[in-house]
Amino acid sequence: MKILDELKGRGIKPGLETIAALLRRLGDPQLSFRSVHIAGTNGKGSVASMLREMLVRAGFKTALYTSPHLHRFSERIVINHEEIPEADIERLEDEVAKALSGLEPTYFEFTTAMAFMYFAEQKPDIAVIEVGLGGRLDATNLVDSLVAVITPLSIDHPEFLGPDIRSMAYEKAGIIKPGRPVVVSRQPPEAVELITNTAASLDAPLYMEGRDFSAGDEKYPAFNFRGRRLAFDKLRCGLLGRRQAQNSAVALAAAEVIEEAGFKIGEQAMREGVRNVRWPARMELIATNPQIVIDGAHNVGGALVLSREMPEEFPGKPAHLLMGMQVTKDLSGFIETLAPAIAMVHAVPIREVQCFSPDQIAAQAHKAGLPSRAYGSVREGLDGAMAAAKKDKGIVLAAGSLYLAGEVGELVNDGA
Repeated sequence: MKILDELKGRGIKPGLETIAALLRRLGDPQLSFRSVHIAGTNGKGSVASMLREMLVRAGFKTALYTSPHLHRFSERIVINHEEIPEADIERLEDEVAKALSGLEPTYFEFTTAMAFMYFAEQKPDIAVIEVGLGGRLDATNLVDSLVAVITPLSIDHPEFLGPDIRSMAYEKAGIIKPGRPVVVSRQPPEAVELITNTAASLDAPLYMEGRDFSAGDEKYPAFNFRGRRLAFDKLRCGLLGRRQAQNSAVALAAAEVIEEAGFKIGEQAMREGVRNVRWPARMELIATNPQIVIDGAHNVGGALVLSREMPEEFPGKPAHLLMGMQVTKDLSGFIETLAPAIAMVHAVPIREVQCFSPDQIAAQAHKAGLPSRAYGSVREGLDGAMAAAKKDKGIVLAAGSLYLAGEVGELVNDGA
């Protein structure tokens, strides 16, 4: 993947001009399949994976495009549960490169063009497309989606998406298409107002959590779903944490809309899709002695969820936070929000990205009143956190970056 490797350093450049021109040269492959488009700060990957699971179990050939990947590039481009073969990656890389004359796409624009070409070739019944960044100016926003989905919003990437929730909501609402339904999770009031106004201006039917659908506790981890047409009791999600009841409700509400567009999914596939969903690095337990949990949380919203759910899922167990974070994130906000659920911070660098130094992370943890230690590598930090967790019968939580979660997963699988 020589060309992709060269593009990694090109950075982020929001805008549709380049990707639109590139896709036109490639025959606009994104218009050859029906799609669901998912934006949001937290939970969009979980919702996407749930919808994929429901649709596959209902017998539909389903494409899935997500980012970033944890271990392999091929994780981004999937048909049903099969990742794109390496030979097709190389072939599509060459084909997209031949169409570049005069264009300078970002890494994400290039990979999005590859994904859309692959899906056009594979002819899925439906594609589940996850936004990369924002929505309005994201490279994926040239699909003509059956339904838009907006998951919970919090401040993230303010340098691109704006400094407040209203700005975030403006960018996410940019995926709403004229006359097409939009399913929206619970949001702060300023986000609800903006999304509601955007949907109204586009004559897009709006389905809001709390008004048109909801998830209620049966007895956690069971929950009930109430939608516009459907009502399911005693559901269970295959992912840990109460947040997944909300994500499940959003996915089920989107499934209602998809059914109304002609895809017969049915109750059994919906139930099994929620129960059997797997999505790596979302409070994922990957080892038991000591227990090691990896989570891709990297913003204040994600930290808030972890601070609530870790003590509930692992009661009485001191949590040793193995943490690395990119420099574009809110380091102090993340640590301060998560601090009540943490016993100690083990700070590490992250490979291949510009990150806070372990000393910077450790110093910020100290300011938040947490003991901390800086390490020179993830392997050293993981060993230190595991030793500390064993000593006080605690747990290791790796969080702060999806890249970190991926590396920890690899080390644990390799027996580090």
